[in-house]
Amino acid sequence: TLYGSMVANMFCIPAANKLQARTKDEVMRKEMIISAIMSIQNGDNPRIVKQKLLTYVPPPVRKELAESEGE
Repeated sequence: TLYGSMVANMFCIPAANKLQARTKDEVMRKEMIISAIMSIQNGDNPRIVKQKLLTYVPPPVRKELAESEGE
C-alpha cells in the first residue's frame, strides 16, 4: 500500500541502515579486542601490538593519533 511504502522509506530503511552501521562498528571493535588479547597472550612486544591495533583504526584517526603521540 501507499502508506506502507511511505513508512518503510521514511522510518524502517533509515533505521535498518543505522543498525547495520552500528553492528559493523561493534564487530570491528570486538575483532580488535580479540586481536589485542591474542597478541598480549602470545607475548608480543607492545609496539607490535600497537601497530596491529592501528590497522583497525581508519586512516584519518590514525594520523591524529600519530600527531598527538609526537607531542
